[in-house]
Amino acid sequence: MKSIATRAVAAALLVVSTAGVACAESITFSFVGASMKTGNGNPPNTEPAGSLTGTFTVNFTLSGNTVTGASLTSADIIAPAESPAGFSYAGNEYKYGIAGANSTLAQSLPTQYFQLDDGNNELRIDFSNTSPLTPSGAPILTGGFSYEYELGVTRFVSAGSVLPSVIPAAVPEPASIALMSSALAIVLGGARVCRRRAGSTIAR
Repeated sequence: MKSIATRAVAAALLVVSTAGVACAESITFSFVGASMKTGNGNPPNTEPAGSLTGTFTVNFTLSGNTVTGASLTSADIIAPAESPAGFSYAGNEYKYGIAGANSTLAQSLPTQYFQLDDGNNELRIDFSNTSPLTPSGAPILTGGFSYEYELGVTRFVSAGSVLPSVIPAAVPEPASIALMSSALAIVLGGARVCRRRAGSTIAR
């Protein structure tokens, strides 16, 4: 009986792996070394202008190890008040999808950007096509792509990355669970038929 059950589970897993299991993973990211420098010049100025802190959460859709979709669901990101030479940044906390939310969201993840806007201030974080955002994190795209804008003054992200701070276990999508359950039911049904036939043979 144990052998039959083992084969049933193995067969069910084989069916699912052949079909490709789709999973949803919600990852919370933190900023690491996301330093900013003053902007508005051409070329940009190079005075240090603080570092981004805080977290944001992205829901990933995965097929195997491949990211097939990503969507930011919440954020709480702080751009600190700073007064480097010739500039003054009041600082701002960008909140989305949480209590006290003050920002709207535009996004094109995982290969491009997300942008938070509270009406007066704007924060944009870009990722590159060659190093997109994945569940393991990504470098922030610098060179003028990632920035914070506050009432006429801009500061650009000059370095840094985002890394996961909380990694929950992957949760199979309902369709995958249903597929695995169906496969297991079919195989176990076949095992029951085999046992009944074996019993009938012995009775004779």
